[in-house]
Amino acid sequence: MQDILYREPGRLISTIKTIVLPVDGSRNAARAATVAFELAEMMGAKLLIVHVVDLGAVQQVAKSSGSDFLSALQQYVTNGNKLLDGYKSAASGYKLQTELILERGEPSDKIVHVANERKADIIVIGSQGLGREDRTHIGGTTDLVTHKAGCAVLIVK
Repeated sequence: MQDILYREPGRLISTIKTIVLPVDGSRNAARAATVAFELAEMMGAKLLIVHVVDLGAVQQVAKSSGSDFLSALQQYVTNGNKLLDGYKSAASGYKLQTELILERGEPSDKIVHVANERKADIIVIGSQGLGREDRTHIGGTTDLVTHKAGCAVLIVK
């Protein structure tokens, strides 16, 4: 049997310069935002606030409501921009630099893409979003981000 040894990974927290904060309007996203705001302020890190318009959800809503896809998409984009503006306003009480990013596509893929593209050091994400409310598991998007991300992921309950 091989011995398990601790290996010094080097400093992690003090090197945080870019933080990705995915938001969707859920309570858990709001709690994650508070953690991300404080962490970004403490570290002097840039905070990328990301909202992803889930095209699959838009398609389902358009189909079930009888509206056309482009009208539904425009409404989701408008709502997403309002959500991002609200988070920017909330962040104004902290000394930090923010950037708002609105993406369209599959949420976990887009969140990880932004983190990779912007060389994020950490993703701060709520444990569950607006999807299912199963209290025994983390949400689907959070689970996928955790497995796909190339950087650290902090899950906030």
